Amino acid sequence: MNFLWEVYLGADAQGIGKSRIAFRMAERFSPYMEVSCPCLNQRDFEETGEEITVEVNPYCRFYDIFKQLYHPEMREYHALRESLSNLIFHQLAENDVLSGMTREEYYKKLLYRDFLDNRFGAAAKSAIGLFDCSEREILLSGL
Repeated sequence: MNFLWEVYLGADAQGIGKSRIAFRMAERFSPYMEVSCPCLNQRDFEETGEEITVEVNPYCRFYDIFKQLYHPEMREYHALRESLSNLIFHQLAENDVLSGMTREEYYKKLLYRDFLDNRFGAAAKSAIGLFDCSEREILLSGL
């Protein structure tokens, strides 16, 4: 597991609830990987208790978010910063999972591009332009 979304997908595959995962800033981490696992190519979680701790490098993709939260001179409110980091990482992981494109979404995107490129005729191109985004989603899902 090298990315946040892999943590969520791995937990789901193992039947582990997301609420049991606790994200924490890693003490030692690679500057090239988001998740710092004990083993480089670890795929499964080691269930040792109620909570599964996942160490994360907050500076890999999220430097702008965490640069002030983990400033070297900031030594106060350690528990608050850990809790806030955990919440932020859960939200970022959820966003990563939701922003991934499924095969169906990919096909809909290609189909919409075909409409815009006039591959189904001028009438179809003008007709697809009459729908707003949510209506287009319904129409393309049906096609």
